Amino acid sequence: MLHCDVKFIFTCLAILCAQGFCSAQLIDTAHADPKWIWWGYDNSKMPLAVVTGVDLDSKNKVWISLCNVPNGGVGNFSKVDMSDFFHFSQFTRPNTIFQDGPCVMSLAVGQKDTAYFAPWVGHSTRVYALLDSSVVNNYECVITDEYHDFRFINGRIHAFNAGGLQILGDTACTFLRNLIDLPNMAIKDYAYDVEGKLMFLDAFANGCLYYESDTGWVCYNLPEKLRYHIIWPSPDFNPRQPNAGYMYLSHIRISPQQGLYRIKGEEITFYTKEQMGTPSNQVVVVKEDSRKTLWVGTTRGLASMYNEEWDNHNDMYWLKDAYITAIQFDDRGNVWIASTTGLTVYNPRGVNFGDIQPSIPELKVKLYPNPAQEQATLEIWTEGAAEATISISNLSGKLLWQEKWLVSEGGLHQQLVSLSDLAKGMYVVRLSVEGKSYFQKLIKF
Repeated sequence: MLHCDVKFIFTCLAILCAQGFCSAQLIDTAHADPKWIWWGYDNSKMPLAVVTGVDLDSKNKVWISLCNVPNGGVGNFSKVDMSDFFHFSQFTRPNTIFQDGPCVMSLAVGQKDTAYFAPWVGHSTRVYALLDSSVVNNYECVITDEYHDFRFINGRIHAFNAGGLQILGDTACTFLRNLIDLPNMAIKDYAYDVEGKLMFLDAFANGCLYYESDTGWVCYNLPEKLRYHIIWPSPDFNPRQPNAGYMYLSHIRISPQQGLYRIKGEEITFYTKEQMGTPSNQVVVVKEDSRKTLWVGTTRGLASMYNEEWDNHNDMYWLKDAYITAIQFDDRGNVWIASTTGLTVYNPRGVNFGDIQPSIPELKVKLYPNPAQEQATLEIWTEGAAEATISISNLSGKLLWQEKWLVSEGGLHQQLVSLSDLAKGMYVVRLSVEGKSYFQKLIKF
């Protein structure tokens, strides 16, 4: 969800483009298939506009929402060169849905590959549904405030704003505020817990995290220093069981408390820009992918965390100071990042989109760093669920350490291997998966 002054974003965008940050690039950081693709504003068909949202349909067509005057609107494409880019705007569709408001702050793709959005036109606007290059529906329900955030969750399209939370059906909207016993409730953010029950943050000073119980809505009152504007719960989070899972929240105001918080029961972990490696403490989007990597977008840069180890992506220079507006994942393992500098896609295996389909062996094994000191990371890529055995032996073949590793799904998986009990010297690491064994020498210094 985008929380900022839109004019400020346009100013930042103009500066970045003037500095030459707006050229489209394919970045290959592994001397194999490209891991990063960036669509900027100079060398692609994308108009000069802030990319405020991104989503994909079942055919892996990319949908983006755009905000700028006059180049905003909604676009879609399925080819790396954007040769099939289609742009819904006040120029490509004059005198229709956009009127004098070409800014779209969010969109989401729902069932039957239909994309939903609401243009920013004054303080209220209708919801529209798009399919390929056509407007297929519009809803009588009114979206208020400029920050419309659309999401497809539990088989339904949701949209929330200052007026509350709305759920879209085939022909009508359900205005959730009217169904809950709370006066004049404005929702700041929302999510569903492990039981599929709704929980949300209010936008007022009392700082409630409301969640459903068997007897009605319950307010978990957040202390003043822990009042936030975004919430992301782990897939196993259950507010009725304090130690079941965890949730991430971020602070909205500029203050010493600004940063990223993780809460599990009574335990609170606080991350700042020093840990994340970003120039900004202001976190605007948090999501975790299927590889258990946490992706964090700030007002100035992108960071990710795996096994409590942070990695910033400042080497991708167009992301270093970019305002990250949205993060999305697809079923091919790609991470899609919308920002003030364009659209970016990343995949540690190599981007799999359009004409780019990287050739990857059935099992990929990597151990690093090597030489190592106190610990090393073992990385494997599997096509599906697997059971692995990791063992460390000395050069005489004596087994010193062994552990089972259950991989529940295909994809990239990482495991930290502790070396603290080993003396300095050379060892053999063995990984056994599905009857195959892989060996690698490891030096501890």
